[in-house]
Amino acid sequence: MTINKGFDILGLRPLGRMSGLKRKIMDAGLAAFAASGYEGASLSQIAKEVGIKKPSIYTHFASKEALYITIVKEALKKQKRSIFNYFEKNKEKKLEEQLYGFLEWIALEIEQHPDVHFIYRITYFPPASLEREIFQLIDPFLNDLQRLLTRYIKRYAAKIQWELTEEPATIALTYMTILDGSILELFFTGKKSYERRKKASWVIFWKGVKGGTSIG
Repeated sequence: MTINKGFDILGLRPLGRMSGLKRKIMDAGLAAFAASGYEGASLSQIAKEVGIKKPSIYTHFASKEALYITIVKEALKKQKRSIFNYFEKNKEKKLEEQLYGFLEWIALEIEQHPDVHFIYRITYFPPASLEREIFQLIDPFLNDLQRLLTRYIKRYAAKIQWELTEEPATIALTYMTILDGSILELFFTGKKSYERRKKASWVIFWKGVKGGTSIG
């Protein structure tokens, strides 16, 4: 039941099956777009990587834009699942450990998984020609993440009978602001600056959450 509720919060649905060729096109497309950007990548380049002629791509995708948007949608779905799984796996830990651990976990996700790196990069640097379309996909993703965080904060507070100093939604939004700034730092100046920003902002954030009380 818990998992189903979490899936509802994130708007998760089972990923649809696709043909082997379509999967290869999407994998090659992700690699090309991640390496060269939307404008720099070409369908000819992607087709060559897959080992097919360019017209064969149009059997599965109407255009380069359609391929790009499909890749973004799938990467967002996968990341939602990974985030949900992280919090389910760590839900018995103290809230402080869950939230601080997530800041460490997301940095590793971005470093180790090309599709995750791709998603967060276009959050800040979307293709100019697709900026509106990308934001229409990213905004619900971020809103769903905030709702999930709110749910876990509220559930944890009820579990230990902790009277919060602010509403769970406000705490979640503040945390999202820290996450946003830290990830941006990761892309602009690298891991060392990310770690410095993460640690500095966390101290202030958690003192505010605790509100001078002793919590578990």
